[in-house]
Amino acid sequence: MSYSKHFYVDRALESISAEKINSDAEKIFIVFVAYLAKKNDFSIMNSSVKDVLDKVPVRQFAVDFFYNAENLKDVSLKSFEKVSKEDFELYLREKIENDNIAKNYRERISSQPETLNDLCCRFLDIQENDSIIDLGSGISSFLNYVSHNYDCAELVGVEKFEAAYFYGNMLSEITDSKANLIQSDILDYQLEKKYDKVFSFPPISLMADDEKSIEYVSKKLNVKIGKTRTETVFLLRALDLLNKGGKAVVCVPAGFLFSKEFQVVRQYLVQNKLMEAVIELPSGTLYPYTGVMLAVLVLSFGNENIRFINATSIYTKNRRGGSVLYSNDVNTIYNMYFEDSALAKSVSSDIVVANDDCSLSSIVYLHEAKIEIEGFSNYQKLGDLVSEKITRGVQLKAEELDNLETTAPTGLFYLSSKNIQSNRIEKDLLQLTNIDAKYSNLLLRNDDILLVMVLTDSLKVACVEDLSTEKILPASNLYIIRVNKELIEPLFLKMLLETEKANKLFKTFSNGQSSILSIGVDFLNKVQIPVPPKDVQEKLVKKYSSVEQEQKLLESRIQEVSDEKSKIIFSFKEENNGSF
Repeated sequence: MSYSKHFYVDRALESISAEKINSDAEKIFIVFVAYLAKKNDFSIMNSSVKDVLDKVPVRQFAVDFFYNAENLKDVSLKSFEKVSKEDFELYLREKIENDNIAKNYRERISSQPETLNDLCCRFLDIQENDSIIDLGSGISSFLNYVSHNYDCAELVGVEKFEAAYFYGNMLSEITDSKANLIQSDILDYQLEKKYDKVFSFPPISLMADDEKSIEYVSKKLNVKIGKTRTETVFLLRALDLLNKGGKAVVCVPAGFLFSKEFQVVRQYLVQNKLMEAVIELPSGTLYPYTGVMLAVLVLSFGNENIRFINATSIYTKNRRGGSVLYSNDVNTIYNMYFEDSALAKSVSSDIVVANDDCSLSSIVYLHEAKIEIEGFSNYQKLGDLVSEKITRGVQLKAEELDNLETTAPTGLFYLSSKNIQSNRIEKDLLQLTNIDAKYSNLLLRNDDILLVMVLTDSLKVACVEDLSTEKILPASNLYIIRVNKELIEPLFLKMLLETEKANKLFKTFSNGQSSILSIGVDFLNKVQIPVPPKDVQEKLVKKYSSVEQEQKLLESRIQEVSDEKSKIIFSFKEENNGSF
């Protein structure tokens, strides 16, 4: 006879009247108290929850929770008598960690994998006499990892949310962690001392729009702001709590490195020599299949140089195809801090400050934005080869498109990225009743190059050809590139963008906080492309056009053959007078 994983704990819980338990948290708390009794060799058979809490050493959080739940006062624990300490621990770990109950109380990640904790600890360089604080400690996964792998003088966690504080204390008790957990907003936490090491994994992509946060950030950055993000608050607070000779590690979404909304705080960090290293991690670092892309920021004082590490390609595929960090990957990434390579080097803080948006994206400093083609020596920035600035199309809401759509022939069309297939514009476009005059300059013209903003397996690009009287309005997911034809042939640019070298380069310089990557207009303007003499371009374009025409004919023939295959069984029936 086989039992479910938590058979004994579940059966013990079933014998407790359902009226005595008002929530999943109370159910877990009862199991936790029974576990405390077992752990401390206290008799369970004739004990209630209150008996155990009165006589067994317990963290204050448990007493506080109990006295806010009067219904638990007389709950008997006798049904747990035969449950082993190991079964208790397995049940509690899975309910808190794997099911991640704490994750449901807010939109944030409340724990992180051990390998990410390992990597962050290495960059913190934890020493025996260090005092360590975790800001926004969640369910204490980082603190518990440190407690069991390092000797340190002091280990403190500050967590605002009651549920995370509650479960974090439970896990700390189960694992015999030395961490001291404090329930407090990080801005309310009294600055009684500073710490040698500070760690923080702030809530991801949440606004901190309360008056207290806005006032705090405005004062620290010396700039008036109307809103801010949690990452900024946690970063600045980490520095408040850091000893002069100390080190802080803060995990942020990859968008922090280049997004305009974080530009001011990036400038503050770099100008004040606070940024020691930026480590960009691969998608799936947090959890396989999430697609969240993270960066680890190492902060300290007096940094003349910033170490950039692009570790986005350092990961292992697990059996289910997810990208995960294993111990060998952690070793590789950490060693990149000490060895220069194509993926790691130090850059002067002054160089980073001089960058227009103070980008902390490694691609700006580790790679040259250049489509290198052997045999060509003259390269120019794409932004210097256009007749009008590169721009995006128009963003129309679904409701607007529904109102504009028509089946009547108007000669007015709407073109989206999905209408570019095999690097050509499809014939059947959405027809519009009218196009607002304010979009007249965005209407497509012959020889316009269209580039799809979002990256897929390869760049999606098309050249507008054979326009007569029809008017086509491009969507906002398309870039419109109008080249100066005296300098470069439109089809020559299209040809370049179709190369594998261009595809790899654009992926390297793409932006994204998840598995969805997009091309930035700043990169487009700066990317260097080969510009051979016009007569060479014309010869290449002529050959390209000839091959493309042949490709169209072959594709047409393939479609005809495919149609013939699908009709064979029906044509055979007709040839045999309707029977087989």
